[in-house]
Amino acid sequence: MKSPGSRVFSNPHRVEWVTATEIKITLDRLNTFGDEVFGDEQVLRSYFYAIADVAVGARCKCNGHASECITSTVEGECANANIIQRGPDCNECLPFYNDAPWHRAAATNAHECKQCNCNGFSNRCFFDKELYEATGHGGHCLDCIANRDGPNCERCRENYHMREDGYCVACDCNSVGSRTLQCNSEGKCQCKPGVTGDKCDRCEANYYEFLTQGCKSCGCDEKGSVNNQPDCDSISGTCACKENVEGKQCNQCKPGFFNLDYENEFGCTPCFCYGHSSKCSSALGFSVYAIESTFAKSAEKWTAEDDYGRKIEVKYDGFSQTIAVQAEGDEVIYFLAPERFLGDQRMSYNQILEFTLRIGGNIPLPTATDIILEGNGISVTNTIFAQKNSLPTVQSQVYRFRLHEHSKYGWQPRLPSLSFISILTNLTAIKIKGIYEAKDVGSLDNIKLVTAARTAVGNPALWVEICDCPKGYLGQFCETCEPGYRHNPARGGPFKPCVPCNCNNHASLCDPNSGRCICQHNTTGENCELCARGFYGNALGGTPEDCQPCGCPNDGACIQVDEDAIVCTECPVEYTGPRCEICADGYFGDPNGRFGFTTRCASCQCNENIDLNAIGNCNTTTGECLKCIYNTGGPHCEICLPGYYGNALVLPKGDCKPCQCYYGGTVPDPSGALRCDQNTGVCSCKPHVVGRNCDQCEDGYYNLQSGEGCQSCNCDPIGSVNQTCNVYTGQCHCREGVTGLRCDRCQARMYGFSIDGCKPCDCDIIGTKDLQCDSSGQCPCLDNVEGRRCDRCKENKYDRQRGCVECPDCYNLVQDAARTHNSKLNRLTTLLNEIEQTPIVIPDDQFPDELSKLVTFTINSIAQQEHDIRQRTREISRTLSEIDENTFTINEKIQQTEVNTNNIDNIISEAEDKLYEIEININTRGKNALEEAYERSQIVGQQSENMTKIAQDARELADKLDSDADSIVAIAEEAKNKSIEAYDIVKTANNDQTHITDEVRRFRNELVLLENKLNQTSDWTEEVSNKTKAVKNEALNLFTDVKNLEVPRADLPTFKQRSVELKEAAYRLSNMSDNLFHDIDSLRNTIEEESDFGRQLLDKAYDQQDETDDLLNEIHLTKEATDHAIDSWNKVLNETENIYKYLKDFDTETQKSKEEAEKALKTIYDIDVIITDTQRKTFEAQQTLKEATDYANKASESERSGRKSAAEYLKQIEKEADALNFNSTRLTHEIDIAEEKIFETETAIADLSKISETNSSLMNEAKVKVGAAKIATDSVSKAVMDLLGDVNSIVNELQNSEDIDEDELVRLEQQLKVANNRIKEAKLDERLSQLQEEHKSQNNLIAQYKIDISRLHKDVENIQNIVEALPDGCFRRWEYVHNIIGTSHMMSILKNLYLLDIIG
Repeated sequence: MKSPGSRVFSNPHRVEWVTATEIKITLDRLNTFGDEVFGDEQVLRSYFYAIADVAVGARCKCNGHASECITSTVEGECANANIIQRGPDCNECLPFYNDAPWHRAAATNAHECKQCNCNGFSNRCFFDKELYEATGHGGHCLDCIANRDGPNCERCRENYHMREDGYCVACDCNSVGSRTLQCNSEGKCQCKPGVTGDKCDRCEANYYEFLTQGCKSCGCDEKGSVNNQPDCDSISGTCACKENVEGKQCNQCKPGFFNLDYENEFGCTPCFCYGHSSKCSSALGFSVYAIESTFAKSAEKWTAEDDYGRKIEVKYDGFSQTIAVQAEGDEVIYFLAPERFLGDQRMSYNQILEFTLRIGGNIPLPTATDIILEGNGISVTNTIFAQKNSLPTVQSQVYRFRLHEHSKYGWQPRLPSLSFISILTNLTAIKIKGIYEAKDVGSLDNIKLVTAARTAVGNPALWVEICDCPKGYLGQFCETCEPGYRHNPARGGPFKPCVPCNCNNHASLCDPNSGRCICQHNTTGENCELCARGFYGNALGGTPEDCQPCGCPNDGACIQVDEDAIVCTECPVEYTGPRCEICADGYFGDPNGRFGFTTRCASCQCNENIDLNAIGNCNTTTGECLKCIYNTGGPHCEICLPGYYGNALVLPKGDCKPCQCYYGGTVPDPSGALRCDQNTGVCSCKPHVVGRNCDQCEDGYYNLQSGEGCQSCNCDPIGSVNQTCNVYTGQCHCREGVTGLRCDRCQARMYGFSIDGCKPCDCDIIGTKDLQCDSSGQCPCLDNVEGRRCDRCKENKYDRQRGCVECPDCYNLVQDAARTHNSKLNRLTTLLNEIEQTPIVIPDDQFPDELSKLVTFTINSIAQQEHDIRQRTREISRTLSEIDENTFTINEKIQQTEVNTNNIDNIISEAEDKLYEIEININTRGKNALEEAYERSQIVGQQSENMTKIAQDARELADKLDSDADSIVAIAEEAKNKSIEAYDIVKTANNDQTHITDEVRRFRNELVLLENKLNQTSDWTEEVSNKTKAVKNEALNLFTDVKNLEVPRADLPTFKQRSVELKEAAYRLSNMSDNLFHDIDSLRNTIEEESDFGRQLLDKAYDQQDETDDLLNEIHLTKEATDHAIDSWNKVLNETENIYKYLKDFDTETQKSKEEAEKALKTIYDIDVIITDTQRKTFEAQQTLKEATDYANKASESERSGRKSAAEYLKQIEKEADALNFNSTRLTHEIDIAEEKIFETETAIADLSKISETNSSLMNEAKVKVGAAKIATDSVSKAVMDLLGDVNSIVNELQNSEDIDEDELVRLEQQLKVANNRIKEAKLDERLSQLQEEHKSQNNLIAQYKIDISRLHKDVENIQNIVEALPDGCFRRWEYVHNIIGTSHMMSILKNLYLLDIIG
């Protein structure tokens, strides 16, 4: 059998067929040598099969995994096999080489056995078919060590995890707390609900009771938990609560606290309730509110004081919007909060006080009293660095202080919450220290106090309490008592407890503050312990019948002398006697009907215009007054006597004064007497006479002394400032430059009569006939003189000193030459306009000199304008400074006026308080003295008939004192009313005019005098009160003496003497009262005069207010105009400086570019040559490319060695092609830039021409175009040179390349085509042809320009000769000179243009 060849083993079926496992030899026929013919079976049996030697030709079956086999064995065994195969036929892999399935080797794949990947943790594996199909690796490791597992021992075994160092360690998960014993890669176990820890061995925060089901939730309320982080005991489940919170889950406030709040560090807020209740809750309807001071417009009433209570000035900075204080020495200064930060601020408890503070030094010295809160007689202090605040520095820092009594907040002294809140309920001061060093400065800003307000807008303020008050208390904070309860002690305030009212069973209600009972059953007193007026008895009995009626007139009071005797003690003023049955002196009537019908006693109505010490002032039956005084008369002394006026009913002493009519202005009555209105005192005035006393003329009238009334001023409404005049002469108040009694004409040598006054004629002395001009301002001129002021000669005249003589005859020639010159100038202007539209310039040999002259002229002009601008700027700055000073002065006066007004308010308020105290004191003391004296006199009258006269005298004295006291009260009341009137006048004047500080200062001085007089009145009143008190004491002593007397031993002479002394004292007191009345009357007159003066001041204030408003309007308009002028001048100055700088730089560049332009001109031919050469070389490059392509076909055998070199060449060629494209693009871009530069330069030159008003625009444009031509020429030259260099480099590289890839050459050829296209797009040929055509056209223009310029040169020379021949005094000579200079300047420009054109 033929052994299979190599190709057989590529077919697995053939390999299987030739594989022999057993050889079967079939013996089909014996060799009998012909005996079979005979058919002898015996013979045939003697034949048999015998095989002596069998040789089978075969080869070893190693399946392609061995190169030879050992034939010593019967079967043959493969030898020199790969160590990863085993078996006699290499038919299986060695152990640990089972990563791939075993296969016979093939021609394309050796099918070697692969080692298992067990990562070094096992040396045994087996082939896993499923793993191989899934991953491509079938080696499945066995017996992994180091707690490893997995097909490749790549992971830790169950319940193990791998550390960072690669070792597997046990998870050790807690079996109770873990869901499974397997952990993650970090060793953390998967925990049951509520369990935590890497091993799940404990409860989470806010969980407890570690069980197989996990941990139970504690349910801690985060609002009540410490630091708002729920946490509890893992055993009991009790939560860790905030300081004022309780409950297993920290969800309840402790007793005495309310409002469990997340933001509250202590959880709940203590109930304040003025200490009366520990139960409260959050009040509804309150929102968060902040009281702020940002000092946006003013100091907002913040003040300052030192540590001794002395006021310190607070400075307001409107720019930084802060307030500041400054220490002169080492004193300590505090900022004091205004009223809106004070008062009831209990809603700021546990809230933030925030402010921004800055000092002037860096070494602050803090103290324990940097922040002070005062209220309810208690104060707490704190340091500036408390509550994690930093020390103040020169930088503004924000400080935040929480208003809470806890020790961590640092408030000293330590107070309970009730006391701390009590400070806030009546906060009287917030003091913030502003000075921390000697002679330091401190500033304050952005103060904010968080509180709450009753409003539905904003975030709810749930820290505001509403108390659950116990019995006896009412109010949101239990601040008041229930009906039937009162504070104990009385008027103790809301902190004192409420107790039931004690009213002796005579009332069920009492005042909750004072405790005074609202008595019934005819009782009175704080506790209803007395019988009411008009009743007598014992009110302490506690029954409704304790007090019985007295039966006295008008339900008057009485006393019970014994069981049956009742004596009235409060008879009406009209009556007297034990039972009030007799009319008193000064009263009239018939109470008992002695003269007819019964009539009650009534007071004589004499309006107190009688002598109260006299007897019989009125008829006791009819009541007619008999003894009127004070210039009064009538049945009741109710009118003034003839020749007097006023109100006779004014108390005291009436108000009848002599008429003060002025004789010359008053109309007399038929008898010739000057009488006035008896009520008002106003006199009857003659025509156009005004005033109370007819002593003034109306506004616009004068000459009161004529006796016929006042005459009209008749002031001219145009020439007069107003319609008033001098009251004596009638001279009106004229405007500036206006004169005449009526201000109806201009002054001499003035004109222009108008509301602005008259203007001076200002006629020239030499050229006028008279210095007085006409109404239009035209002065009368001499012959040959003209002008409004006659200050110049007429045309063709000169020398005003000689009367403007005729100019010489040559002037006509000058005129003709001027007309010709103007015509030529017009043609030149047209020509120059045409030149401006063309980009070609003309050079000249005199270009540098003319350019230097132009620069010098421009610099001088700009320098002069700059000097004028700076001078004007300085004047405007001075004006603004004066305006600022005036504004500052006005503001100071306004502030001073406000201070004066506040002082006036305080003075009047103090006067009112003093007057009220005097009134109360006099009323009380006088009434008490009268009642006591009367009671004593009545008792004495009951006991002894001999004492009646003495008692009556005492009563009369007491009545008189009472009357005097009432009079004093009336005087004080009148003084008070006058003060109020004066205050109203001052307040009105201040509101209408806050800037009139001088008048207000004088008025304040008058008020000071008024205050002094009021003080004197107060002193006099006090003296009267003291004397009244002394009389009272004497009356009491008298009563005591009388009471102690026994009638049988009464010392009547002593009593009479005492009575006489009392009468004398009363007389002296009466005299003092008269003097006091006289002084008060004088004071009232003074007040009236001051009131008139105040009205005058008010009128002046209105006038000055109008003037001030006009002045302010003018100031505002002036300021706006000034600001506009400054902006305009600054803009002009900046533009001038920029243009000057631009011209200076441009001049330098022009000098430099002149030579470059000449060189560039010579390079035009070179550029043509370069472009032609470039085209030629480009064609050669194309031919070279074709040759290179043929050469590349022949060089295919060296393709591998030359590929790298060709790639490098290709990259370089690509770069060069890109550079070529870039250069072409840059060439176009530079041309665009040049055009933009030309446009920008033309604009700048045009602006300069407008400012300097010169004819140098063409020169400047020529400069610009020279620069533009230089830039364009350089750009074209550089771009062409770059392009040529790129092409040369490409050609050189192609020539030097040896081995080039065909594909690379094709790509290179495409790149070159792109480069050629880009060169064509640049259109260099078209550009050069355009330049050549423009050059030809410019040459033609230049020739024409030269002809015109030569002709103009001759004209200018002629005109210059004529000008030099003119006399010096000829009129308008300067205009022709100026035109000639302008013409010369234009000629220079033309020369320069010619020069630049040649260069271009």
